[in-house]
Amino acid sequence: MRTYALWLCLAFFLGVQSCTDNKFDTGDYSPHFKAIFDTISRYAEIRKQPLTDTRYLDSNFKKLPNPFINDWFRFYGLHFVYEKKVTHNVKKTLMYADSMMLMAKKSVTKKQYQLNFAEANFATGDAYFDLSQYNDAYKCYYQGYFIGKNLINNEILAEYTYRMGMILFKQNHYIKAANYFKISYRQSMAYKDGFRAFYQRQELLGNIGESYKNANMLDSATFYFTTALNYINANNDRFKDVANLLEIARGVIYGDQGEVASMTKNYAPAEQLFKKSIAINLKKGNDNHDAQLTEIKLSHLYLAQGKHEKLFNVLKNLRVQLDSLSNEDAEPNWNNLMSTYYAHKKNYAKALYYLKIYSALKDSAIRKINSLKNTDVN
Repeated sequence: MRTYALWLCLAFFLGVQSCTDNKFDTGDYSPHFKAIFDTISRYAEIRKQPLTDTRYLDSNFKKLPNPFINDWFRFYGLHFVYEKKVTHNVKKTLMYADSMMLMAKKSVTKKQYQLNFAEANFATGDAYFDLSQYNDAYKCYYQGYFIGKNLINNEILAEYTYRMGMILFKQNHYIKAANYFKISYRQSMAYKDGFRAFYQRQELLGNIGESYKNANMLDSATFYFTTALNYINANNDRFKDVANLLEIARGVIYGDQGEVASMTKNYAPAEQLFKKSIAINLKKGNDNHDAQLTEIKLSHLYLAQGKHEKLFNVLKNLRVQLDSLSNEDAEPNWNNLMSTYYAHKKNYAKALYYLKIYSALKDSAIRKINSLKNTDVN
């Protein structure tokens, strides 16, 4: 399941509050902090990837003569993104979300409070969700929703309906998830036109397609995957400076299209689409997590065709990747496939070894998903 780049959302929230040269805090960003954030943004564009190191941010933030409330809020917000997307340290993620909330409560204007309080609640909700504290997550999401509803602010509401779609998808309520993603797509039209709005919309189109794919509505899934790909291609010239991010998005869609082809037993095009997706997102700085999951899909494809040596080669390469970049979604499948491979080779000792690991990982995953399913988002 794709999730749009959080650093783009932070760039959006930075943009909705203008910078001022006033030395007194008026609810905007200080000019000194704006310069720091601009440098981070330019670095992201040059390197074609979001924030992957906070040392520049930390060292320069210490030099600020008079940090405004918004400066502190965004400082913690960038650290929140770093811990969530790069280190995956959920405890630190919650710590920075709490700091964002603290700064939001110190806001000096009503507008600043409304925007920051909504964002801080969404961040805190995301942190609780990653910690499997679902009821706490829902309460935070609702706080953000309440602000957006009262302000009749579709920019905020789009963030809420996106998260509701993600929750329902993980609860296997795929049609309901698709409907939430459609609502979020419509609400996202309230965003200021630019890359952030475009990138979220292409992801939402893909999420609708994934929801229909999992509901086995393959014609609808194909329509939305094609629509997402056409949307990306139509904006190719417009966002040449971040061409790599567009290629990453295409890679995700190729993998989705490959899965639809595999489900309809069109194995040759499925294999090509999987390989195309992996080649893109296995590159350093791209969506390696998605590439690993696509390698699992390719492995299942080879297993279905009885191509056991190709299956083993993919799994062998994937093991090296998983040892350097863990992926709790891929690990159970990897061990199950290895067990199946060795059972085919009549090496029952190794087959049993991997089966036991698979069973332990699967039991843990089942407990987690059952906990999620047992909570009522309504």
